[in-house]
Amino acid sequence: MRVARLLALAAIAVTALGACGGGSSGASDNTSWAPAPTTADGLTRLAYTDGERFLLPTGGGERTFIPGVNVGVTVPGTSPGELATSAADYRRWFAQIAGLGLRAIRVYTILPPHFYTELTRYNRAHADAPLYLIQGVWIPEERFLAARDLYADGVRTGFKDELTDASDAVHGRLERTRRRGTAWGVWTADVSPWLLAYSIGVEWDPAATAASEKKNGGREPFSGRYFAAAEAA
Repeated sequence: MRVARLLALAAIAVTALGACGGGSSGASDNTSWAPAPTTADGLTRLAYTDGERFLLPTGGGERTFIPGVNVGVTVPGTSPGELATSAADYRRWFAQIAGLGLRAIRVYTILPPHFYTELTRYNRAHADAPLYLIQGVWIPEERFLAARDLYADGVRTGFKDELTDASDAVHGRLERTRRRGTAWGVWTADVSPWLLAYSIGVEWDPAATAASEKKNGGREPFSGRYFAAAEAA
């Protein structure tokens, strides 16, 4: 659906990440993956798009393919809502992920504070071979399924709140009280130096999405300060 394309700012999850397999790094020197941010239009950027290409400037050159893997919140014997993965689990996994030659990890939602703490610790210890992060942000899916309208107040405000929390978690400035099924605690680790992208949205329910499209078909495409929808959206 067009809605999915509009909200998936991190199309790189498809175009730049590979679950496995090869591909050219696009760099002349593949010894360093340290971030090398650039500046354009007054903004500092870690990575950027050029047409259909996704580009990551690094100490080893400009990368056009970033191999990565999804990282979840469960371990055997637990359900996703329990967020049972420990700091020790992430510490072990990060080393194993890097050992496979992968350079990015994608998470579906805000994870507990120890995930960001361990990622920061790992990346500082491996400055030339860090693990980049794609931070997922879920919509308030139950509200969306009930309203069948992405513009419903509870859906829009809930999603905006979650986007703010995700940004704050990434920058180490979030505090949440205990809530069932979501991460909580105090986030103090800043992983933004390795933030590759935000992956926004969910696997869109087709019936609810079609209903929302029908209700809002006459709306003008979104146009904000930093992001805008294509005319066809």
